[in-house]
Amino acid sequence: MNARRVSVVVPTCDRPKSLRRALESIRALDGPDLAFEILVADNGKCNETRKVADQFGAVYLTVARKGPSEARNAAGSAATGDYIAFLDDDDVFLDGHIRPHLQLFEQTPSLDLVIGQVVSCDEQYVRFGDPWLTEFPRTAPDLLRRMLSGYFPQVGSLLARARVRDDVGGFDPRLTGGEDLDWLLRIAARGNVGFAQVPCVMFTHRA
Repeated sequence: MNARRVSVVVPTCDRPKSLRRALESIRALDGPDLAFEILVADNGKCNETRKVADQFGAVYLTVARKGPSEARNAAGSAATGDYIAFLDDDDVFLDGHIRPHLQLFEQTPSLDLVIGQVVSCDEQYVRFGDPWLTEFPRTAPDLLRRMLSGYFPQVGSLLARARVRDDVGGFDPRLTGGEDLDWLLRIAARGNVGFAQVPCVMFTHRA
């Protein structure tokens, strides 16, 4: 079996303990059918961050300009995989991530992006609530309306073809918040977004 190559972009800023857990969750998905390239984009000053990245065989990138857009763009530009995923340093991939997305890509080659479900958790990784999204808009206009009316797909639940990086550009560094929603809206406007109804990521809610 030929392994599909997936690049995972992980922005981080002085949280080596949670970064370790995030990288562990990526490596837990390793298998003969998947080859993960992990790219840790460091926005902080903690010396421990590079050590953690090295322990998990990640590509380590120092990003001097602050902000999640700058970090994600630096790692995204360096990614060499056919697909690109994202994971914030305080979130965790679940066992059901990536493979269902790849199946949808194989079934529908026109798809740019596949979004999965999110499980909410607190800072101790205790889950609460049901996985969301439970249903998915059937048309691009419906998806755009839903996103502009409050549905905010969590970036850790998605998998994108690498071509999207070149077609729609990166994350807007001028934005101080919502930069991932802005990026997803640009992709959704193209009308080629799929949905994998499986919990993919634990998303940390902070006080």
